[in-house]
Amino acid sequence: MIALDDLVAEQFYWARRRSGTDAERELQIVRVSSIFGSTREFLTIATVGSDQHYALDEFDIVEVVAQSVSEPPGSP
Repeated sequence: MIALDDLVAEQFYWARRRSGTDAERELQIVRVSSIFGSTREFLTIATVGSDQHYALDEFDIVEVVAQSVSEPPGSP
């Protein structure tokens, strides 16, 4: 897991929502967005393929997305 204090704006990460249905809690790629400002209190989590923004603490951040990733972490 990556601590929220270690997140970098505009970086992509593998993350899992902390609450919701099983489908909503599956690993997904998210981006730390600075659309509302670049200081920590304005950073949000943007889900890929959506204009939805969430609070940083609504997700568990698993790891940074590598340039050549094709499978989620832990896939066979």
